[in-house]
Amino acid sequence: MGMYDRINYQLDMQQHNTRIDYLLDMHDIRINYQLDMHDIRINYQIDMHKIRINYKLDMNDIRSNYQMDMHDIRINYQIDMHNIRINYKLDMNDIRSNYQMDMHDIRINYQLDMQPCYQD
Repeated sequence: MGMYDRINYQLDMQQHNTRIDYLLDMHDIRINYQLDMHDIRINYQIDMHKIRINYKLDMNDIRSNYQMDMHDIRINYQIDMHNIRINYKLDMNDIRSNYQMDMHDIRINYQLDMQPCYQD
């Protein structure tokens, strides 16, 4: 994937009322990600120039584990709700992306490696 490549990704799963909008712009290295499912809304934005994270979670009954180490700039993040599992790891070294989805359990394993960035 080139440095100026842009990926627009949208997934509609009507049987689960799930929508995932995903935008990755390698030039600004910005990630906008939205997941709507059974009144579960996750809005978060990461701007890799300023390392800014805005994170909003609105759910009925959810467990959330969130860990951030600003030295390596690594984020490990897991959400479990109604068999919805999201495992998410960010490592700012390499701009690689691995993505796997199982439509029955709605299981998402997602990894992003990016260029080193530092907090303003």
